[in-house]
Amino acid sequence: MAMMRLGAFVVALVVGMQAAGFVRVLAETGLGSGSLPPPPSEHVWAIEPPVANDRGSYEEPSRAEPAAGVLITYIGVSSANVYGVPAMRFLIYNGSEEPLGCIGYEGVCHSPAILIDGFDQKGFYCMNGSSEYFIEPGTTAELEVFPHDVNRVPEKREQMSVGYEFRLEGGETVQYFAEPLSLPPSFREAIRKDMKERGGY
Repeated sequence: MAMMRLGAFVVALVVGMQAAGFVRVLAETGLGSGSLPPPPSEHVWAIEPPVANDRGSYEEPSRAEPAAGVLITYIGVSSANVYGVPAMRFLIYNGSEEPLGCIGYEGVCHSPAILIDGFDQKGFYCMNGSSEYFIEPGTTAELEVFPHDVNRVPEKREQMSVGYEFRLEGGETVQYFAEPLSLPPSFREAIRKDMKERGGY
C-alpha cells in the first residue's frame, strides 16, 4: 500500500512540474493575458484601408471584369418589329478591345450570317436606308434574324448557326457565331410562308 502511495506521489509531482513549465512558457510569450499568438506570416490576409487618389477622393472597390471575347446569345422570338413577323433575337456582347461595326437600323444589327448544318444558307436582304454603327467594347447590341434572311426551310433535325461579320475600324472583318440551335416551329413556319410569298420553296 505504501508503494502505491509513493508511486501516485511521484506521478503527481512530474505532472505538476510539467504544468508549471507550461504556465511559465505562456507567461514569457505573453499568452497568459488571454491573447492568441499571431498566425504564421504565410497565412496572414491583411485588409488594406482605402487609399485616397490624387484628387482627394477614395477609389471605388475593384469589380470583376466580364469575360473577354465576343458572345452572341439567342434570347427568343418576337413579332414586335416593324415587319410584324416572327424574328429571332440575339444579344451581341462585345468583350473585345475594339469597336465592332455592323449595319442595321436604330442600334439593331441586321443581315446576319446563316449556316444550316455548316453550309451557308444566307438569304438576300435589301439594306436600303440602313446605316453602320459601332458596338463599343463592353457594350451590347441586338441582332435580328427575319424569315427572309434564310434561303431555305431547315428540316427539324437540322441546326442553324447565326452569326455576324463585323467590320473593324481598320477595315478588316471578323466573324462570330452563336451556338447552333434547332429552330422554333413558329419561325420555321414563317420561313416557309415567306418563301411561298416570294415564289420559292
